[in-house]
Amino acid sequence: MDTGCHVTLVPQSIVDSVRSLHVKSVQYTLRAANETDITVVGEVTLPLRLEGRHIRTPAFVSPDVEELMLGLNWLRKHRCM
Repeated sequence: MDTGCHVTLVPQSIVDSVRSLHVKSVQYTLRAANETDITVVGEVTLPLRLEGRHIRTPAFVSPDVEELMLGLNWLRKHRCM
């Protein structure tokens, strides 16, 4: 989880390795805390499991990130503290 990240991001490499995921094409650029651009190549709904619960999680797909980041949007929606 990344409370500094406003949106949920998933590496493109993870999405590419799961054939059953449908990526919706979007063109969007985010900016990292260090002011570098983060390219977004699509949007996907991830089938996350947490303590036996299936949580469908929308995420932006990016080749510029190396790990899944659950953003502030996800934390708020699921009332995380």
